[in-house]
Amino acid sequence: MSRVVALLATICVVGSIGVVVACSNVGVEAGPSCVETGCEVHGRCAFESDRPSCVCQAGYAGPTCAECAPDFQDENGNGFCSPSCAATVCGPHERCAVNAGRAICSCVVGYSRRDDGECVFTGGPVDPSFDNPQPNGWATTGAATIETGRADDSGTKQSGWVRFRGAGEVFQSFEMPAYADAEPLALEVDVTCVACANAFLGTLLRFGEREAMFKVYETTTLRACLGGAAFGRTLKLGIRAEEGPMPDPSQPMLIGRAQIVPSPTCPAPGTIQNGDFESGLWKARSGNVDYITEGGTGRARLTSSCSSSRSAAIGTTISVPEALPSPAIAFWTKGTAEMNTTLSVNEIFMLGTVRGTGKNERAVVCVPEVMRGVAMDLRVTADIDVRCAPGTINVVTLDDFSFVSEPSCPR
Repeated sequence: MSRVVALLATICVVGSIGVVVACSNVGVEAGPSCVETGCEVHGRCAFESDRPSCVCQAGYAGPTCAECAPDFQDENGNGFCSPSCAATVCGPHERCAVNAGRAICSCVVGYSRRDDGECVFTGGPVDPSFDNPQPNGWATTGAATIETGRADDSGTKQSGWVRFRGAGEVFQSFEMPAYADAEPLALEVDVTCVACANAFLGTLLRFGEREAMFKVYETTTLRACLGGAAFGRTLKLGIRAEEGPMPDPSQPMLIGRAQIVPSPTCPAPGTIQNGDFESGLWKARSGNVDYITEGGTGRARLTSSCSSSRSAAIGTTISVPEALPSPAIAFWTKGTAEMNTTLSVNEIFMLGTVRGTGKNERAVVCVPEVMRGVAMDLRVTADIDVRCAPGTINVVTLDDFSFVSEPSCPR
């Protein structure tokens, strides 16, 4: 309630015989009042230290409570302040947006909400099994054709496939979420290739302008982790039979599925998994591999001998930084003098060779620019010549793998 603004008193002088002689008005000093505060509908007047002020409802602020408080918004201009996205906590793979005056969490691109409320990945190529052609789906070039499947004896339609009778490509474009909103993802490609057992066939995966080659020897499922070049954009994914005519045209290579799936073991973009050998071990690929501690730090040791059937090798998954100019892999190594250590990716492309000196030294091996933003399997091999003399040994210790920008690498 408002206090009295002013009190006007009338004082009269009365004579000795009871007759009023004179009267005058005397003003009493005005007190503080709520009348002038102008509180809006979302505020009420209250006194603090005998001064009136507006006390705002939750979500409102300002001298008259006509503004939205921090973390609240009135984007539709209806005069009501609701929580903003800054005050809204969304779940995994969700982003907040204000719609019709409300902050709402929705699944990011590539994700859909399940019945239990969780957002799960459902993105990637349209028609991953090649059995339901759509206008925005797969297209082909060269010696690649899409066959949508045939009925079996029971009349049930089989899944489709891409048939490669030589060099060709199947490709499609689709939206991908940013990695910060997503999770580690991998591309799985089911390959049937009977004739590949007798002759190598290369399968090239294209991620926009970036690419990674894989060997195909037999019927298998190629699995390629997605690097930075696959996230946060409209991705043009291509699958290409890179070699010339099939070794046996009557038994062409078939692609039966190309699907992107969650894969917790894939590295984050721009990283080398377990590069310091402290947080986990690389996988032994062949030969004599063990893990040791030297100088208080974990290292890998590869031992190849002339008597062994295979050179020692280890591997891990790397994801080349997309924006790193002149990318290279740097690491510390100590190799047997005059013996080689080789770095290769996907068992098909040799990155480079380091000549051992018998001393601990820092080595740098260039990575082709076309591999920026792509994830690949890295293999490190302690080489030994098949024509080596009995008793020949190549011992290589490795530590601290990381990506660097190396000016001497070609751009």
